Amino acid sequence: MVVLFIALFTMACQQTETQIVFTNDTSIERIDEPVVISRSDLEKQTGEISTRFVPMLVAENGMVIPSQVDDINGDAHGTNYFYWLTFPPTHKPALQYRW
Repeated sequence: MVVLFIALFTMACQQTETQIVFTNDTSIERIDEPVVISRSDLEKQTGEISTRFVPMLVAENGMVIPSQVDDINGDAHGTNYFYWLTFPPTHKPALQYRW
């Protein structure tokens, strides 16, 4: 029974990650730029995301980027993920989605 619990706990703790690269191809810093990513667009890159999880966007330095989850269609599941991101000029940060 202990082995089964450990196996189930390990499976529950496994994370899925997807790298997303944002690009600021301008010569100006973009401060607090609003970014909205739809669940359907994210799932095109990652495959289906369980409705039990909310994807976290993690910066290159390991910090979790605060987000807002919007339920546009009222089905009690996130439809869009909203972020405020700052991009230095000509920067291409590679951020990780984890859930």
